[in-house]
Amino acid sequence: MANTAGNSLALIAVCVILVGYAGNLLMITSILAFRHLRTRANALLLSLAVADLLFLVTVAPFFLVSYISGSWPYHHGYCVITANLSFIFTGVSLCHLTAIPMFRFFSVVCPMCPAKEFLRNRSSVSFMIAISYLL
Repeated sequence: MANTAGNSLALIAVCVILVGYAGNLLMITSILAFRHLRTRANALLLSLAVADLLFLVTVAPFFLVSYISGSWPYHHGYCVITANLSFIFTGVSLCHLTAIPMFRFFSVVCPMCPAKEFLRNRSSVSFMIAISYLL
C-alpha cells in the first residue's frame, strides 16, 4: 500500500515538474517573442520564470530521484550543491514575489509618490532583479 502511495506522489511530482517546465518556457518565449510584452513589470515576471526554470532544471529532478530511490544516489558534494541551489532559487523566487506586488502598489495606488519615479526607468527594475539574485 505504501509503495502505491509513493508511486502516486512521484507521478504527481513528475506532472508538476513538467507543467512547471511548460509554463515557465511559455512565459519566457511569449515575453521575448512579442515586443509589446517587454515592459518593466513583465521584466520581473520574466526573471521569476527564469529563476523557477533554473530550479526545475537543476534541483527538482535530483530531489525526485532521491525520493523515488529512498536515498541520495549521487555524491555527497552534489547533495550539498543541490541543497544550496534549492535555497538560492527559492530565495530568488521569494524576492521576486515580493518585488512584483511592490511594483504594482506604487504603480497603481501611489502614482505620484517619489518611489514611482524610481520605478519609472529600466535601470531601477534591472537593479531590483540583480538584487534578487545577489541576496
